[in-house]
Amino acid sequence: MVNRGFSLVELLLALTITIGIGMVGFQLFRQNERGFHIQNVNSESQQNARSVAYRIAEEIRKAGQGTPVYASTFDSSPAEAVAFILDGSNSTHLRMRAGLSNIETAVVAVPADYTLDAISSIAVADSSLFSTTLSTTPPPGRFAYVWGSGDDACWGWIRGEILAIGAGTLTLTPRQAGEGCRTANTVRFTFKQTVALEEAVSVFLSAGSIWHTSATDMTNANGPSWGPSAELARNVTDLTFRYFAKDTPIPVDTLDRRASVTQIEVDLKLGGFALSFRSDLRNSGIR
Repeated sequence: MVNRGFSLVELLLALTITIGIGMVGFQLFRQNERGFHIQNVNSESQQNARSVAYRIAEEIRKAGQGTPVYASTFDSSPAEAVAFILDGSNSTHLRMRAGLSNIETAVVAVPADYTLDAISSIAVADSSLFSTTLSTTPPPGRFAYVWGSGDDACWGWIRGEILAIGAGTLTLTPRQAGEGCRTANTVRFTFKQTVALEEAVSVFLSAGSIWHTSATDMTNANGPSWGPSAELARNVTDLTFRYFAKDTPIPVDTLDRRASVTQIEVDLKLGGFALSFRSDLRNSGIR
């Protein structure tokens, strides 16, 4: 009996079958790996989209926080100084006043008179909230709101440029004032007032990323100077803002229209994941 080995044809056939099975296995592995990768990318995109959507929604809800909303309702017409939605907002840029720092305290001296363009030094309950944010020698172009009530149950407000911050004092120059409690260029408060730091933010899409920045100089309320931008999200293909006044879509090309905005709708597309939401400006209800 002769022991025969494998012939060359048999070896080639076995090798071909082995290579074929290996290639099929490798392809299955690659497909599974690609599927897991796509799933992870989609999951990450969804998570990033939801995270940035939550951030934007929170900022919209806080719009106008720290501005004298109630006092400004006694003015006969809207004022740029207390408009929630800033000039320059459109479908691609959202610019608004927001109380992100929550820097607010009480003015303890009463009665108090504020005259437009005249320097005023006021005693406050806690000036450290302001000095921590701005330092005792604040940069130019930072403003604060003061509002309260006066005689005959009037409500008034002033917006003043902050000049100095001392121990328990704020020095500012009123630049704008509401009509309530006002005689000529002077606003008189006979009860304790509230003073709050003005904050403004901008959210926009550029080069495939969503950016967020804060205003560093609000001297020109229609054209603030903006600080360095921080990136909120990448791989964004669309960011669109739409504005509503009590569920009715409106353009925001005039002060009157911007002052009437009560809701903002946001469309967001990130990494193939689309998200749409609408947020209320919670401080606009008493306008």
